[in-house]
Amino acid sequence: MASTSPAGKLLPLHDLKNVNTVIGMLYDENGVYRAAFEPSVFYNTILLDSLKFGDENYVHLKYAESLPIRRGESVARFRRWAGLTPTLRPLKEGIPPAPDKHAYETIEVGNVFSFGRWSEYTDRVDLSIVNEVIAERSVQYGEVANQTKELYARKMWLSSPNEFFANFKAGFSDLAFGDEVTLDDLRFLVARMKRMMVRPIGGKFNYICSSEFINGLIDDPRVKQYMAIEQTTGKLWGSGEPFDMFELSFIPTMLDEFAYPDTEYPGIYELANGQEVIRLYAITDGDNGAHVIYYLDVREDYVVKGTATAKKVAAGTSYLKDGTAVEDHAVWELPTDATSLNGRIHGTNITDAVVRARKSIRTQAIIDGVRTYSYSALADASADHAVIDALIDAGAFMQLPVHRGILFGAEAMVKLAIEGVSDSPKIIVKALGSSGVSDPIDQRQSVGFKVDGFGLAIKRPEAICVTYSIPRFAELAALSTKAISGDYTLLDGRTLDDGDENHIATAGHQVLEVSGVNDPNVAAKTYAVNGKTSSGDDNVIDSTLEENELDNGGNDPKSNVK
Repeated sequence: MASTSPAGKLLPLHDLKNVNTVIGMLYDENGVYRAAFEPSVFYNTILLDSLKFGDENYVHLKYAESLPIRRGESVARFRRWAGLTPTLRPLKEGIPPAPDKHAYETIEVGNVFSFGRWSEYTDRVDLSIVNEVIAERSVQYGEVANQTKELYARKMWLSSPNEFFANFKAGFSDLAFGDEVTLDDLRFLVARMKRMMVRPIGGKFNYICSSEFINGLIDDPRVKQYMAIEQTTGKLWGSGEPFDMFELSFIPTMLDEFAYPDTEYPGIYELANGQEVIRLYAITDGDNGAHVIYYLDVREDYVVKGTATAKKVAAGTSYLKDGTAVEDHAVWELPTDATSLNGRIHGTNITDAVVRARKSIRTQAIIDGVRTYSYSALADASADHAVIDALIDAGAFMQLPVHRGILFGAEAMVKLAIEGVSDSPKIIVKALGSSGVSDPIDQRQSVGFKVDGFGLAIKRPEAICVTYSIPRFAELAALSTKAISGDYTLLDGRTLDDGDENHIATAGHQVLEVSGVNDPNVAAKTYAVNGKTSSGDDNVIDSTLEENELDNGGNDPKSNVK
């Protein structure tokens, strides 16, 4: 449901000013909707339409095959028939060979479930009309519903038991900077899939990867050879769009673990006993381009200070900075005043009382005008506990930016579809008075969405391989000495009359704070701009209304609004 301007230009769904203008035409003089228009229909439509917008950017569900199941079922069951093996046994005269038998396996996969979100409002918001706040929330719910499906799908892809660690490392705990997945690695994995009778999709094996991997692909030596031999750069040098090579199709996505920093942790892996471990790093300054990089592996139950552990779960409901409600929110922390590692550090072991510490030396050089880095093998750093303690005190440790790629062929994952049930989200509006005795005087109402009948399953585990690496561009970003950061504040937590920069003062004028120029600690000066002067401690230009020279008697002569 999109509006169209007089010039014929399609307006975006979130252009609420135009939407409300159009909807306003449906009222009569008594405020009653014409043609029996219902606001809930509008909210539901705007939610569904928002799911269609930008769908090409969502890749995890796109390649899942749809598998219908009967209503009332929550799992899918099917048989997979085994093929026959050729034999080199000629027939004997008059004697038939032994008969073949049927062999198959019964597969039961999937788990159909529901999910949803909601927001609560007081009686000051009128849900009987199209409201700008509710319309905007419908757009947000449409997007978060799609992202939730994508996140469920990505988690299902990543649950594949087939894993590959860059540089043929033994596991996640051995990954370090310089461990990149190369084109030759992917070619090797494709060859292995073919040996397991995995078929390509449209002649290609797909690889879902991060944009950082795509950016570093141009430096891959095999890609350079390919471009030199084929005399083409495709779009890789222009728009950064990858091209297919060696039966591989690259599918970049930004919806990975780095998209949700408050709930997802790219540096976490799991031990054989089920305990989670976070892999951290810190870099020290060095001479002649050489730096020492320290790596810490901290188990979730490691006591960082007093009785506090590295991973803590906030029981009940917590709210993120964007207003999202999270149940039993888990956070990881290595406080700057953590207990000293002296006597609690080891080069190989990881326990609830011991942190594993290793280090690597990074050297840099300029080769053919290009800055390159090399890294030494990981070595025991337990003797450097004093240096590591100082880095912890300085807040220098961060989680290792490990990127996960998903290589897959045909029949990899299925999306379960219950017959007669749509997994599209639907808006649910609960108006005043709909809560019964829990809202005795009609003060509470809500808007939310719900998705029913959604389920995913891996059909052939051998058709999926998850790669773990640190792409070149993620490495450069992580090892940079400069960072861009800023605070995000909820609307209800913003104070406009304090010392914040660029705020609206009590008198209604705008205050522009420029560090070093109009520092509030520096005495105010008087400036003249177009006949106006500044005054006050905020060093702002006093605004005065101009007389309206075009006044024809109907306007206030002291107002500059005609």
